[in-house]
Amino acid sequence: MGAKRAGSLDEAAGKFRQALEPTPDNVDAHWRLAWVLAGQEKNQEAIGHFEQVLKLTDDPERTRQAPGAVRRLH
Repeated sequence: MGAKRAGSLDEAAGKFRQALEPTPDNVDAHWRLAWVLAGQEKNQEAIGHFEQVLKLTDDPERTRQAPGAVRRLH
């Protein structure tokens, strides 16, 4: 991963973490953070956020995609 991409992912992860501080049930922030972490190969942390999405949402697209993402990250 290039330095520029790594820096962008770090910045994005920081923003999504900040969004979760006041609103820990923010499904969108968990979802986006999970994908950023997966891109950083922080698999266990990403899995935790995908699992939070599954607990917090009934969005059919996300409930379809999250389990597959978790399987790939294991």
